[in-house]
Amino acid sequence: MRRAFVAALVRSSPALALCASAACATAARPPAGAAPAVAPDSAPGPLAFPPVPRVTGKLDLRVVYPPDGATIVARDSTFIFGSLGTGDAQLTVNGVDVPVLPNGAWLGWLPLPPRDNPRWSLVAARGSDTVRVTRRLVLPPARPMLSESGPLAVDSASLRPGTREARLATDLVRVALRAPRSATVDWIAADGTRRALRPPPTPPPTRRCGPPTSRPGSSRPKGASSWRAAPTPSR
Repeated sequence: MRRAFVAALVRSSPALALCASAACATAARPPAGAAPAVAPDSAPGPLAFPPVPRVTGKLDLRVVYPPDGATIVARDSTFIFGSLGTGDAQLTVNGVDVPVLPNGAWLGWLPLPPRDNPRWSLVAARGSDTVRVTRRLVLPPARPMLSESGPLAVDSASLRPGTREARLATDLVRVALRAPRSATVDWIAADGTRRALRPPPTPPPTRRCGPPTSRPGSSRPKGASSWRAAPTPSR
């Protein structure tokens, strides 16, 4: 009897049927903030790169970077990379072993060659098969040593900005110059405004787990401070 009465109400009032459907859907909805249920076998695992495919072919030593005659502005080390065409060969650069991936790709992070002979000699070998390639480099002149005593000298090549620049009135400009720590360096704007440049903070001493040790004949160069000013509005 009750079922017949409810059915009669639904047939006579479509709006009531719509409200009843919405109420049922709301009651079946999980509470806000609850994490959706995930089947154990479908849970995502840790992300990983696909394995490098193995390539076996002709030994073909190629250097992608740097090109021959490239200017390297790094101070002490830089990278070099390329391919061998096969993953079963060995590679050395200036006598240093460089790892080779299974597909023949390789990348090395190496110290710069000596300035009197700025070149990298690459040797790829597989059994009795050997391929040699030479890359000539152009290195900038060594930075001059700055003495804390005697005549004052600065590294004029380190001045930043080094050329005329166009800036907006609201831009910030970084001013820097290598000078001895015992020097006083000021920046003077075109309108006569003067601002002192400050040296970088002295790093704290290194803590050792045992008594301090030093190598015979070792010394730390002095006068390598870069004086700089905090970014200032351009004029």
